[in-house]
Formats: sequence, structure tokens, C-alpha cells
Amino acid sequence: MTNAKTVLSALLPALLLAVGCASLSSSLGLRAKPNLRVGIVSDVHIRNEPGFDEVFLKALRWFDAKKVDAVVIPGDLTDDAMNMQLEHFKRCWDEVFANNHRSDGAPVEPVFVTGNHDDEGAYYIIHSCDGLAPAKIRALANGRLPPDQVTAAISNAIARARNAVALNVPAEKAGPTLAALSGFEGRFHAAGTNRAAIATLAGEAGQIQTNACDLFFSETFVTNLPAVWPRLFDEEYASFFHKRVKGYDFIGVNWDFVGWSGEIKGLDDYLASQALPVDRPFFYIQHAHPKGTCHGDKVWGQDNGSSTNVLAKYPNAIALSGHSHTTIADERAIWQGAFTSIGCGSLYYLGMVPGGEIAQPPKGGGRHGLLLDLFEDRVVVERRDFFHDEELAPKWDFPATYAPDAVRPYSFAWRAAHCGVPEFPRKAAVTLTPTSPKSFASGRLCPMDVSFPLAKDGRNGGRLAEFEVRIECEGTNGPALVKTKRVLPPNSFWARPRWGETVTTRLAVRDLPGGRPFRVAVRPANAFGGLGRPLYSEYVRPGAASSPKGK
Repeated sequence: MTNAKTVLSALLPALLLAVGCASLSSSLGLRAKPNLRVGIVSDVHIRNEPGFDEVFLKALRWFDAKKVDAVVIPGDLTDDAMNMQLEHFKRCWDEVFANNHRSDGAPVEPVFVTGNHDDEGAYYIIHSCDGLAPAKIRALANGRLPPDQVTAAISNAIARARNAVALNVPAEKAGPTLAALSGFEGRFHAAGTNRAAIATLAGEAGQIQTNACDLFFSETFVTNLPAVWPRLFDEEYASFFHKRVKGYDFIGVNWDFVGWSGEIKGLDDYLASQALPVDRPFFYIQHAHPKGTCHGDKVWGQDNGSSTNVLAKYPNAIALSGHSHTTIADERAIWQGAFTSIGCGSLYYLGMVPGGEIAQPPKGGGRHGLLLDLFEDRVVVERRDFFHDEELAPKWDFPATYAPDAVRPYSFAWRAAHCGVPEFPRKAAVTLTPTSPKSFASGRLCPMDVSFPLAKDGRNGGRLAEFEVRIECEGTNGPALVKTKRVLPPNSFWARPRWGETVTTRLAVRDLPGGRPFRVAVRPANAFGGLGRPLYSEYVRPGAASSPKGK
């Protein structure tokens, strides 16, 4: 029996990844009612705009239905650090969790840390008044734009500034600035197409801009920190805080203490002073990713490594972070090394992919969150798409505690060695289509559309992550690489059934070898560098009579 247990322990990481993790845990009798259930969303970026809170409220209601014990938000509660935005955030919370209780009457603990937008957001919102800058007004008045475009540009600048002030500054304080905007608008329209008269209004516009920016800074959360946070959340605001929910510990670090330097001074001493357990997990929450953990070394939005160095002393730590707006559909969103680190995506928008590239998510997409169940012996994490109200990708499932020499199933190294590679289906082909066939046939290069089917996921958690697309020219010693580009599956910010059947990417003329025959090679890749077998197009020759074909 002992040998059987040893074999099962050795095989468990691969088995969990292979069959969707949570279902296997259940079949092995590892699951029961969780000791703790935590809802997690990051980067809410609440604004005082109609309908902007819809997805946030949807997420909170789902957490309520799931009977969570706590809700963790790793920063950027607001978009511009305005008091009124934080008040709006709290109204949303109270609409679902009044007095910090679920609809069934059970308590739910708010575990919120601040992010850069909560700390310095006034520096972002002042850009809503950029169009009133004297230099811009004079440039429009003295430039060559047609009168209707000048009118539209200045009218839009007035509207944008008015909207920002009206939505984010209390009416009694906003009144004088809004009145000044209305007066300026009247004089601007009275000037009509008289460019000289418009130019004389530049100084007035600049004064309104200055007054509006002063209002924004006076109405920020950080300016009123000692009063606003306790009034809204009935707790003191501190750089570090420690909460305990159903016997489990949550440590939070707020952005104002960390800042862009990423230096978390005093963390080592603070954690040591909190008498944290060693026999069960605890949660550590900050806005920026601990450097070199979730999403890898190249992801935007990491700290300077200070948290990573400290947390390495706590193998039972589970770090939760946001900031990078990187999709949690990516398998690198969870990392295990000396501890566990999970990137929590974003509820507001997504756009980053590991490696520092920006990918455009589908319109309205990228509304991600997590549901974490902590059992006596395991942690199970569901990834959620709140745009479609569906599970985003297979659950992550890992032991709650580890022996010193235990294999961690979500370490990058383990998965690089054990996850299978995705492969194209049999008889798949790459198709090249010139965007200007006549131009191409005449010998001139033009952009080329490359199309190929989706690949099948690899075994043991080797899910399709992206494609390596190589442009190769014909050389005397065989194919020579011209350019390599990464291509994401379409709709990859959504669940796999929504990805469609075909991938199409466009090669710019600058990507192609001028005047030489070339082909395209495409290989599917998992998130850990594993590449499937390539598909090749035929060599194509500008000026050839026949159209490019795949094979």
C-alpha cells in the first residue's frame, strides 16, 4: 500500500494537468466542502459613467451566489483616484454585500489593496482637460484646419473637460469651473469662424484648465486619505494590513507604500511579526506582480523583486496580484517556485500578453476573475469570463502544502518538461493570399494574408497558447529566416469554443524579402516553449503567374 501511495504521489501532478485537475481530485476523494471560498477580481477601474459598473456588479453577484467568504481585489479600485469614484465603488459593494454580508446573511470580508490608479490617478484624469491648453487653442486658431474641424475640436475639448469635472467633483465645488466652461463655450461660438477672436480666448481656456486640474487634485482619495477610507470601509488605512477569515490569513500591501520603484521596504520584518502559520496556506496581496513569478520575467507590471525575495521564505504563501492587465487564460498566470504566485487578470480591460506584447482583445471582452476554493489538502482555482458568464479555461488544482522536496505541478520548469505540444490536425494547410493579386502578379510585393487552422491542445496541460510564424526566403543552402512573429489565436481572451476554426494574420511588405521567393512556416506552441510540427506554404514568387497555395 505504501508503494502505491508513493507512485500516486509521483504521478499526481501529471494526472491533474492531464484530465482537468478538479475532476480528478473529486474522483480520488480529495475534495469536500471547502474550508474557505474567495472571489478575486483585479483592476476594477471604476468610473462615474453610466453603465460602467455593470460588470463589477455582475462579478459581485456571482460571488454572492457562490457564497464566498472573502473578496480580494489586488488594486486599481478606481480609475482616477477620485473620492467620488471610490464612493461609487463602495456603493456597488454595498448593493451586493451590504454591511459586509452575503444575501444569505453570512459575513464576507473585503480584502482590498490600492493600485497606482488609486494613488496617482489625478495625474491621469487631468488629461481630460488637455484640449483647453492655450497652446492647443492657439494652434487650432492659427492652423490650417477647416473651420468646421476647428469648431469640432474645441467643442469636444470643452465637452470632455465638463464631463470629467461634473462626474468627479462634488457639485458645490464644481459649480464655478462648470460656469466658467459654459461662459467660455458661449464666447467661442460667438467668435464663429473668426480665427483671431478664437486665439484671444486661449488664456481663458488655460485658466479653466488650471482650475479644473486643481479641483481634481483636491478631490483625490490620497489627499483625503485619513478621512475617506475609514468613512467608507470602517477600517484604518495602512501600508500593510493583516486580516483573518475563517482561520486563514490575508496580508495586504497598498500601492502608496510601494510605488513605481517596486521596493517593499519592511516586508520581511512585517511578515515575521504576524505569527503566520506554516501548516496551511496564507494569502499575500499586492498590485504589481512579484518579479519573475506569474506570467514570467518579461511581463509588464512587476515589482523590483523585493516581495519575491521575502516570500521565498514562505512556501505556503499564495501571492495574488494584478496591474499588468494580462489574460488569465494564459497558463503562465499561475507560477510555482519557492511559493505560489497567481496573476489575477483584469475586470476592466485586457491587452497584454506575456513577453510584453499588446494584443487587441475582442470588443467588450477581457473581463476576467477567479474563484478560489481552499480545501484541507488542496487549492482549486476557477478562471471566470464575466463577459460571457462562463468558465474561461480548465481549473488549476494543487496541494495546499508541500513537503520540502515535493514537485510543484505549476512550476514553469515542470510544465516545460511534461506538458505536451499542440499539433495541427492531419491535412491542415497554410494559405497565402496577396491583398493585391494584380500587383503581386506583376512582380511587386504587397501585404500577404496567412491563414491556417487552429491546432489541437497538447497532453498534460499543454494547451495551445500561440503560433510561431516564420517567413523564410529561398537560399542556396536551404531556407533562410527573414522574420519571426508571434500570433495569438483569435478571441483567445475567451473560452476555447469561442476561438473559431481558422487563424488569419497579415504580413506587411516590410516583413517580406524583396524580390526573392519565400514561404511561410507555422508552428503551434504551448505557453512554455513547446512547439508542434510545422506547416509550410509553398514557395511563392512575386511575378509568378499562379497564385500562392498552401500544402
